[in-house]
Amino acid sequence: MIAITWNDDWKKVYVCSPLSAPSKIGLESNRKRAEEYMRQISLRYNCRAVAPHAYMSLFLDDFDPAERKLGIDFGLNFLATCDAVVVCGKTITRGMKMEIETADKLEKPIFYLNA
Repeated sequence: MIAITWNDDWKKVYVCSPLSAPSKIGLESNRKRAEEYMRQISLRYNCRAVAPHAYMSLFLDDFDPAERKLGIDFGLNFLATCDAVVVCGKTITRGMKMEIETADKLEKPIFYLNA
């Protein structure tokens, strides 16, 4: 892994953080954490930080495989429109791994921020 230095030209940033959890309470906790990552990253780096999973999980059921896939597909398509990806936290979930692999294929800069 190559260390990436923050670039002030990154205006729209994809926030990659855990969502899935064994319970709805855990999922809601992860969703709220994603909202906080968006807020912190936007303020700290003067960019528009977006975590689609923080919103998609409000109207899609993450425990329904078809709806989860729909949310993941939306997120991956949105990622393609972003300038960079910020991976938040120390845990990498399967969904996050897909996002990181997609960002890598699209040659998006990937910035790691351990919370």
